[in-house]
Amino acid sequence: MSITGTCDLSNCYCTFRKADYNHLGAQGQGIGPSASGLLSFVMSIFWLRIALGFYGVGLLYALVAITRTSDLLNRVALHASYLGMIFHFVSLTEGVLLTGHVTMAMVHNSESLLAFLIMAVFMITYLLYKTTSPGIIVFPIVFLLTFMAATRQQPFLIMSPGMRTSWLVAHISLIFTGYAALVLSF
Repeated sequence: MSITGTCDLSNCYCTFRKADYNHLGAQGQGIGPSASGLLSFVMSIFWLRIALGFYGVGLLYALVAITRTSDLLNRVALHASYLGMIFHFVSLTEGVLLTGHVTMAMVHNSESLLAFLIMAVFMITYLLYKTTSPGIIVFPIVFLLTFMAATRQQPFLIMSPGMRTSWLVAHISLIFTGYAALVLSF
């Protein structure tokens, strides 16, 4: 759907598509995707897909751990998860640098952040208790959330200034941390 119009006073003609108003544009003006914004978005998805590959190793560990235990596979899965978290963090950081804030307006961003927080809570639990048994539940959930986030090709949204309040950020952060703790306690 296009909206076109003419202005009598200045003889200006403006055309914009319906979906362009909320995507990152030239200097964040919402005029359509700029080349640098598009490159950052593509790189963010690229890093997320690399993290997905490392989380896949963790998923294999979870599937094998159901039938038998292996110390070698345990160590490989943990190191792959560390690397996956690093690439996942890079992806999330690029998204924040692209938009200037953490956007939770899209399911893609929420799934990615939730997967990262679940893995972070799992790693903290592993460092404290040296047990990987919660990984049987955590790795498949993190893999599925990351897979869903990595396969959607939607750019980051720019939120209105009213949605960037610190109370909203604190609220969303606490909710997602609670979800991550709930998954681990499950």
